[in-house]
Amino acid sequence: MDPPTLSMNFIPNNSPFAGKEGDFITSRHIKERLDRELLSDVALQVEVLATETGFKVSGRGELHLSILIEKMRREGYEFQVSKPAVIFKEVNKKSMEPYEDLTIDVDEKYMGKVIESLGQRKGQLIEISQNNEMSRLKYRIPMDPPT
Repeated sequence: MDPPTLSMNFIPNNSPFAGKEGDFITSRHIKERLDRELLSDVALQVEVLATETGFKVSGRGELHLSILIEKMRREGYEFQVSKPAVIFKEVNKKSMEPYEDLTIDVDEKYMGKVIESLGQRKGQLIEISQNNEMSRLKYRIPMDPPT
């Protein structure tokens, strides 16, 4: 199993509207639900936050964590989540960033805009191939978008 690449903090909702959208709003409820999820989701990791009442939840990517968030929301859990943070790995005292391989099939007339957009994300073009009026672009892009 590959290690997690993204983490988010799950914190009880402390806004003035807390309790309006869900039935399960305390950190105890959130912890119990995350513990249940850990039994069936081997790619998920949960740590208790030291600074506040909440949990650092790490997973395989945005889709993995967003599916968990949506399942919990539909089950009646109400909580806040932090901005996703990419998990960097250290190898030989060097920080290693996770990358994704991306393949896009695009009409030739949109190819320039796609290349420009991926260049802004610091994507590295690996290969271009053409078939009729379609182009296939293969990129390697960092998971952490530039700020």
